[in-house]
Amino acid sequence: MHLPSVLAAPFIVASTDMVMTIPRRAAQILGKSVPIVMHPLPLEVAPYRLKAFCHAKRFNESACKWMRETILRVMTDEEAR
Repeated sequence: MHLPSVLAAPFIVASTDMVMTIPRRAAQILGKSVPIVMHPLPLEVAPYRLKAFCHAKRFNESACKWMRETILRVMTDEEAR
């Protein structure tokens, strides 16, 4: 199945017998809005690194700095849980 946005997938999966794999935190957040059930994967999945990029021209703008700091804080808080 091809979707215009990955954000549509949980809503489709919730109303079918389909399955999808997404990061646990994303499933926890989506589970508040979409009736989904989480199950552990039956296989080992390698850790992944999330990277964020910002155009050099915008790097020092306050909005861009706020976004980077916010993402880092949220992701660091999640890893500590």
